[in-house]
Amino acid sequence: MFTKVDDVFFNVDDMEKAKAFYRDNLGLPVKYEAADWVELDAGNVTIALRRYGSGPEGRPELGVGEGATLVFQVEDIEAAKAELESNGVKFISGVFDYGTVKLAAFEDLNGNVLQIYQRQS
Repeated sequence: MFTKVDDVFFNVDDMEKAKAFYRDNLGLPVKYEAADWVELDAGNVTIALRRYGSGPEGRPELGVGEGATLVFQVEDIEAAKAELESNGVKFISGVFDYGTVKLAAFEDLNGNVLQIYQRQS
């Protein structure tokens, strides 16, 4: 079902300072940048920064400094969501369409947020 762990992201309150830390202090190259989202190349996984408050989860999201969100890539988000639901996974929201990607969020048993996403062509 999962093709890979694509990224892990952190909510940040100051995008420029956070980006500078990961880029300048940790030496991670920026591979994508938008107003509310920055992706940094950490080799086999992307570390992403999301401006706090810009998320689609449909519930109070993790705050700044409250952990990361693990994101799994899938080939067919509807099929993966249905399979996970049949295994007892409860999704926080429906599937969000962002043009180039679709994503859906769910929680583990301790309230940690995870997502699945499908890249669209």
